[in-house]
Amino acid sequence: MYFLGVDGGGTKTTFTLINKNGEIVYSTTKGTCHFNQIGFENLEVLLREGLSEIVYGANIKKEEIKHSFLGLAGYGKVEEAKPKIGNAAKKVFDELSYTVDSDIRVAIAGALSGRDGINIIAGTGSIGLSINGDKINRCGGWGASIGDEGSAFWIGKKAIQAFSKECDGRFKKGALYDMFMTELKLEDENKIITFLNDEIKNDIVNVIPCMMPYIDSQFQPRKMSDRPKVVPDGSTNFAMISQFVEIPEDMVFTEEYSVRAARIAVYTLFDVKNKKICPVTQYKKDRKILIKAFKKSLT
Repeated sequence: MYFLGVDGGGTKTTFTLINKNGEIVYSTTKGTCHFNQIGFENLEVLLREGLSEIVYGANIKKEEIKHSFLGLAGYGKVEEAKPKIGNAAKKVFDELSYTVDSDIRVAIAGALSGRDGINIIAGTGSIGLSINGDKINRCGGWGASIGDEGSAFWIGKKAIQAFSKECDGRFKKGALYDMFMTELKLEDENKIITFLNDEIKNDIVNVIPCMMPYIDSQFQPRKMSDRPKVVPDGSTNFAMISQFVEIPEDMVFTEEYSVRAARIAVYTLFDVKNKKICPVTQYKKDRKILIKAFKKSLT
């Protein structure tokens, strides 16, 4: 007996198969499932390919999947798109037991383990959600054209706006201007319009690499008190995750750091005793690693 979960967002779509014990059997990740970016026909193709990869990778028959939950970006937001998304899912999962809902439901279920609470999401888009029994309240989540403050799309849009002001003299030209011209291979400033219209269209998040050099702020000298703890002292229902929290002995800018922060938050707030957080690997005490690092520093 197996269960399939599909977490489809504006950047990637992950298919994860678990067994009756909740253990991951197989997982695969595809691109975005948002209909604004790939259309409804390609959404069907993506779902079909994901299901096929799960069945092949786990070496099972699709009929062995007792139920599938598809959390798909855009479902429920735009009323006229809802039946089209549902139709795409039906063509792939029609012979199986399945449920289609928004990717927001996946996020809040994963973050809160089915309990009441608040979940703040900042991915390609952004939204704040609270759940209390059967009642769900939201703040934000109106889409990139209206809001989505703090999201990847919003950051990219802000970067483009700053670049345009450097181009016409409203801002003084600086490092951001040089990076846009270089990274996007712009022959002149006006080519940014062509780039947006022809190259990336709605996918403004693609300009974010131009902002990446500023990421080294995570590695600057600091005090232990400069970054907050995952679960602040005295907190019983609030935690912070991602790269800008303090996890002793761990290294930022890694996927493991974000995962460990999330686990610390969930295990602490929900008083999880039967699972342990993976310890930080002490590479700084591994002689082989230190020797390799020393040799690399000489090249």
